[in-house]
Amino acid sequence: MNQTKFQTALITGASSGIGAELSRQLAPMCERLIIVARRENRLESLAKEISERLPMCQVFVEKLDLADEKARIEFSNKIKARSLVPDLLVNNAGLGDHGEIATADWERLRRVVEVNVLSLLHLTHLFLPEMISARRGLVVNISSIASLIPLPEIGVYAATKAFVTSFSEALRIELAGKGVEVTAICPGPIRTEFGEVAMRPDVGEPIRNPSFMMMPLESAVREMVGALTKRKPRYIPGVIPRLVMMIATTLPLPMLRAVLGLGYRARRRNVR
Repeated sequence: MNQTKFQTALITGASSGIGAELSRQLAPMCERLIIVARRENRLESLAKEISERLPMCQVFVEKLDLADEKARIEFSNKIKARSLVPDLLVNNAGLGDHGEIATADWERLRRVVEVNVLSLLHLTHLFLPEMISARRGLVVNISSIASLIPLPEIGVYAATKAFVTSFSEALRIELAGKGVEVTAICPGPIRTEFGEVAMRPDVGEPIRNPSFMMMPLESAVREMVGALTKRKPRYIPGVIPRLVMMIATTLPLPMLRAVLGLGYRARRRNVR
């Protein structure tokens, strides 16, 4: 049976973690797969793995620094010139920064915003007109449960993801009836290298996510793929994360501030 659902899928941040696993699990549904990241050697290894397993899926490797606006435009022009405009755009690439905002390195914060917000917005803006013209397309934005509540020590990351979730909802409304849909995926903690990369050398211990909230990468992505193929507007993988966020988002804001403040002060005492 032909499982192809997409002609061309483009996945950013595909060199590791969620992006790499999404590439593996989406490949059987795609005729062509464009995987994008800065670490070209990892992309090449992933492309070889997918091609050996699924020779009917063409895999294209594109090295790209998503924090570079000029590079994004050149990449878009290259894709369009090769008639590879995606009908599935997965904006997955993201960066984090763990620590207090006052002591953050500005260039690091700027890069988090550039990759998490501006590159996502820019790529969507670059490819959306062709999707609308073809009346065919799906934009998948990988957000986070952090987008739903303010989180001290990862405040900038949480704020960028709040943009992603809100933008996805607005865009979905704008595109109604135009043949293009939008899905926002809001995962909770997943076992990847993301947390280690987000750590600063001087912060000390990372934020400890409760073990009951953690999800294995493969099963979390399996749920994501199921949600996007069903064109769900917004999805949180995992029963427990969904339940926790349902409770957290219904708390009055003063109570939420108090709860988050207690946790933050307890962590700072441990660090000192």
